[in-house]
Amino acid sequence: MLAFLPWLRLREPIRFERFFLLPHVVASDLPQDTASDVSVGTIGRVLSHYYDGANRPLSTVVLLQYDGKPLGADFDQYEQGEIFRFGRYLAVSGMCDRRFIGGFHNNYTATGHYQILLQGFSEPYQGGVNLTYRRKDGHANVFMGQTDIRFFRPAHLVFQGEPTLNIDMLRGLQLLHTVNGNVREHIEASITQYLLANSDSPDVSRGVETIATCSALERVTNASQRVDDLQAKTLTCVAIVDDSPWTEALGAYLNTSAKGRPILRAWVKQLYVLRGRLAHGKPAHCAQKMWSQDEHLLAGAFIYPLVLKCQLSAMGLYRMTDEDVAHVLGLDALLGAWPFFEVLEELTADMEQPDGRETRNTSYLAGGRPNLNRWQQQFETINLALVSIAIRHSVREAIDNHFSTSGQD
Repeated sequence: MLAFLPWLRLREPIRFERFFLLPHVVASDLPQDTASDVSVGTIGRVLSHYYDGANRPLSTVVLLQYDGKPLGADFDQYEQGEIFRFGRYLAVSGMCDRRFIGGFHNNYTATGHYQILLQGFSEPYQGGVNLTYRRKDGHANVFMGQTDIRFFRPAHLVFQGEPTLNIDMLRGLQLLHTVNGNVREHIEASITQYLLANSDSPDVSRGVETIATCSALERVTNASQRVDDLQAKTLTCVAIVDDSPWTEALGAYLNTSAKGRPILRAWVKQLYVLRGRLAHGKPAHCAQKMWSQDEHLLAGAFIYPLVLKCQLSAMGLYRMTDEDVAHVLGLDALLGAWPFFEVLEELTADMEQPDGRETRNTSYLAGGRPNLNRWQQQFETINLALVSIAIRHSVREAIDNHFSTSGQD
């Protein structure tokens, strides 16, 4: 049995507890220290059925070893469950830091990029595959001969994903087994909904993704079915950043003077109402809303990982970074910058307002990137705040070191 991720690329091997992710060039030799019960030729023939395009077999995949077992070893049901659970956690750790700001280096991935396949075969491998599909009346088996087999990368994934994994998030999720069973079940259920909401698959409608987005937020906060409870628990969860050492400094740059995060509260309510309409078969466009359905999906894809990080942090399973804190503090500004995808005209660096006040163009200050949409502009503001604080911290540290050294002289 071979465990592998066909639609993912990694720059280097990752060893994490019982799991070892190994980037592999198809048909090439394995590293000398990689144990395998099957030949390189067999592995190559198995992987040769997977295509990146109509006439482009995959050149690289990610092989997965579990618990020190050699490649090709069989896995029992428990082990298979552990492997697939790890795949879910891997997907969350790969998608939790997405910014949705575009560009070739955005490292955008969707749920399907993290699909783990377990393919059983006999040695020597003959090339045939038996596929079992579930049906309402049971199941159906389909046998495919060697020349018939071609598995293509789903077109909506565009290319093999190359994420920057948040290893601290992955570590925290792997430690969920140490927390209360009910809490763990709620978080596991929320991950299921989050992965469904971020499939990007044309087979999953926007309505289903919207329902899953709201369900993920409900489950991760353990909220009841009342909207006021979901609002309260979401705001209580993210309030953990209020005690962060980064908050005071970042707040001065991000203008977080509004108490109670009113825009986040309003967004949660409108998502809840939209979910209710869709779940009862009503059209989305009839709902009263400030945000479009696509904007709700974008915001939910960004907010859920932040709420999950806050929950894990409260349980001691994750340490919030300065960026995490900045993104939580900037939520009201991000949500308030609607319509998100509206591109504003390029402004001058300094533009005088009618009342004589001077407005700074943050896009210009951040490096002259013109024609950003509203969502991107808010991220420019957040990034400027982080850079400014880092510079201030470095200068202060240099001054302290200077005077400390001078005092010793």
